[in-house]
Amino acid sequence: MKKVFYLITTLFICLFGVVGKVNADTSKCTSELKNSNNKAANAITASYDFVYDDNKNVKGFSINVYNVPSNMTVIYKTSPDKFNISGSFDLKDGQGSVEDTNLTDIYNYNLEIYSTDSGCNYKVKTLKVVKPMKNEYSDSVYCLYSELEDNSLCQEWITKSIGKSKEEVEDMLQKMINKTTTTTGEEKCVDCDGVQSIAFSIKDFIKRNKIVFIVATILAIILDIFTIVLLAKNSKEGEL
Repeated sequence: MKKVFYLITTLFICLFGVVGKVNADTSKCTSELKNSNNKAANAITASYDFVYDDNKNVKGFSINVYNVPSNMTVIYKTSPDKFNISGSFDLKDGQGSVEDTNLTDIYNYNLEIYSTDSGCNYKVKTLKVVKPMKNEYSDSVYCLYSELEDNSLCQEWITKSIGKSKEEVEDMLQKMINKTTTTTGEEKCVDCDGVQSIAFSIKDFIKRNKIVFIVATILAIILDIFTIVLLAKNSKEGEL
């Protein structure tokens, strides 16, 4: 029974350790100390970075916090609550990070910075990091158009939900293309499947790299002329 009691006690200590660390106790908070903490907290920043696998594909995100003073700690909790992610940063030299492998949802990391000064435990500052999600429409054939490269509907990673069906998004993109693209009697394939879609992709690639193709064509012509002249010269020499 004693072993069970000690085990339960240890679990409770571990469970509430972080909470106890940031419980409000401002009995020794002087205005000077709070002003000093608030000033130091102004340098604290937070952000996210992409985390890649061995093939250079995004496999998740790193939620980062920087410039945290030694007398402060940072806890985090996501919102909406349905994602149920919370904990504290393991800080080293004022920096800490938490890895998140969710690529399909957008949610906030709410970072609360607390003073851990004896007798002056209080929340000094709150930061928010919005974790993005992969935009399933970014690979659409519509987004191949240079006119739509910077459009929010074509961005690979987004921090605001589009909230529309695939059909609605494609309809919006097609209308944007019709408004921004000038036609020269050549029909653009923006709603094709299979072989037609592949053909359109090739045409669009050529369009994007037309300068390269022009230079390559000129060089090919010069090379052909040089070859013809050389063959003609060799032919005359052979007759002699």
